Amino acid sequence: MTLRRKILLAVVLVAGAGLVAADIALYVGVRSYLYGQIDNELLSLSNSPGHALGSACSSSSINPNGGGGGNDGGSIAGLPENSWVAFASGGQLLCHGFLISTLDSSTPAPHLPSAFGSAPGATRYGTYFGTSSSGKGGTSYQMAGFAGSASSGFGESVNGVLIVAIPTASAEATLGQIGDIELIATLAVLVALAILAWSIIRFSLRPLEDMTKTADAIAAGNLSQRVPTRNARAARTEVGRLGAALNAMLGHIETAFAARERSEAKLRRFVADASHELRTPLTSIRGYAELFRRGAANRPEDLANSMRRIEEESARMGVLVEDLLQLARLDIAAAEQQSLEMAPVDLATLATDAVSDQRAADPERPVTLYAEPALVRGDEGALRQVIANLLANASHHTAAGTAITVRTGTSGARGGSYVEVADSGSGMSSEQAAHVFERFWRADPARTRGHSGAGLGLSIVAAITAAHKGTVSVDASPGRGCLFRVVLPSATDDGAGPGATKSAAPEPVSDQAPVGYAG
Repeated sequence: MTLRRKILLAVVLVAGAGLVAADIALYVGVRSYLYGQIDNELLSLSNSPGHALGSACSSSSINPNGGGGGNDGGSIAGLPENSWVAFASGGQLLCHGFLISTLDSSTPAPHLPSAFGSAPGATRYGTYFGTSSSGKGGTSYQMAGFAGSASSGFGESVNGVLIVAIPTASAEATLGQIGDIELIATLAVLVALAILAWSIIRFSLRPLEDMTKTADAIAAGNLSQRVPTRNARAARTEVGRLGAALNAMLGHIETAFAARERSEAKLRRFVADASHELRTPLTSIRGYAELFRRGAANRPEDLANSMRRIEEESARMGVLVEDLLQLARLDIAAAEQQSLEMAPVDLATLATDAVSDQRAADPERPVTLYAEPALVRGDEGALRQVIANLLANASHHTAAGTAITVRTGTSGARGGSYVEVADSGSGMSSEQAAHVFERFWRADPARTRGHSGAGLGLSIVAAITAAHKGTVSVDASPGRGCLFRVVLPSATDDGAGPGATKSAAPEPVSDQAPVGYAG
């Protein structure tokens, strides 16, 4: 059974039980009232002179011989039509009959309890007041007995018990009509209530149907489905708030699934690229080892060349593995929201050391340094690698003798402390610049100058910068060189001090344009 039918059944059952209880209470109350009226009529007779009732036994008011209906000889004040009276004395009925009866002559008299006929004549039988006695033929009466006297027919007065029975047919007819009305009204109310409850339940539970359809669509793979919000009033109900909460949860789930899909795609691409990159040096090492096995050991020149190439490819593979491990560590730290070991670091000092290393490695290349203090909080080793990778990238992808400029400083316009590395080489297109920080991406061979790296240096720069809550960008165009800019929060702009401000994005032009770069 559906929830809608269960709720409807419960409403109808509870309402039906309430209506039946109300009907019973009304029926009992009306019956008590009607029979109380009859009892009051009988009670009022107790204040009448007994002989006035008793004298009727010897008059034409009743049939002294105990005949049935059809007698219209007289009446007794206060008694309705078809009332039955009798007089008993000494255990015998002296007379009885109907008063002004409209009943058929064959209508039987009410059944008289034996206690009335055997009781002493001078006793009032209040014990039987208000009791019901069914006569033959199915007619019901309310009966009572009173002490009184009657004429014996010979001029003598006889004491005994006057018995009066009032028919309850009118009360029973009224109660029957009330019962019929209650039955019809109860059924009508239940039908109307069922229709109204069904409409309300259907309207109220419609959002649950929408949720079911949405859940089915999501189970089928459509994660963009949402529970529709029909109107503002429905949104404030319990079911509406449940739908809103479900939509919020579905949004998070869709975002999580999309992120997982992107991560899986990125991982597959990363594994494929890493496998390809590792396959090249391994193939070279395997080839030179095969050459050595085939007799290069007996040829000194071939042996020296084989060993040199094996060492070079091994070193290349080692650098690639180290870069992959570092990227993996940075990814894990970002996923688990782990922070690096932060300490105050001056970018100017790191840039000075990196420029000195570059000049020692390539004395023929002019490298200019504009070092202004730029204090940040960060991991010194990681930041050293950022500057070293930017210098290596500029050196590998420009012709020999191409000038490189390094600049550090602090500027609110740039959003904090920055380090810039610019070259005056051939530059790159905007399409190339859009992919330059992707893993294993390589620029056009014309820019590589014969140094085909693994394409991980700038990816490491981007990952380390992101771990420091900074930004990295490139400004480049064909024939104008490239400028790489890393912006990190200054040590005084990390939110610790009052009035700290951060710029949304660095300006694309340096304070002092680097050599060969037209800003």
